[in-house]
Amino acid sequence: MRRAYVLVRENLTLAVKRNKHVYDLRVQPQTYNVEEWVRCYHPREMAGRLDNSRRKSMGPYLVVNVIWPVNVMIQRSKRSHPFWVHTDKLKPYVAELLPRSWLIEGDAPSAPTLDATTPDSGAGAQLQPHPQPQPVIAEPGDNAPTDSAIAGAPPTLAGSQRPKRNVQPPRRYLE
Repeated sequence: MRRAYVLVRENLTLAVKRNKHVYDLRVQPQTYNVEEWVRCYHPREMAGRLDNSRRKSMGPYLVVNVIWPVNVMIQRSKRSHPFWVHTDKLKPYVAELLPRSWLIEGDAPSAPTLDATTPDSGAGAQLQPHPQPQPVIAEPGDNAPTDSAIAGAPPTLAGSQRPKRNVQPPRRYLE
């Protein structure tokens, strides 16, 4: 019986190595730096709902810390809890207006780890200066873009309205 368990264990080890090799051939390596904005793949399954039209990635998240090349710590806002994510679940966040980073140059990211110690920010994860956005000054009566409540969402025009549809009476009343 022990010989059967040894044989199964050896076959499983070979299968794991083979699957890892096939996966590594297809994976596209991504590197993320501190203060980059990303979207996180997080599908939510709900009973009775179709999955086709659901959003599968959430974001934007800010990369707070990079310890290993494949794992990064991301955070949704300054007050939210940061968490570790594998880089396979991340993709770059692309928008016209990027949210402002709350990380300040010179401050170490204050993010708890699993063992409640502060990870050292070595391994090439250094803070880079974030360009400050230029303020937009709107004049009265001007249809200038306003600040959006959603980070990264396109700004809405103040005072713009959708055109009204042309309402006609029913044909039976036209006689």
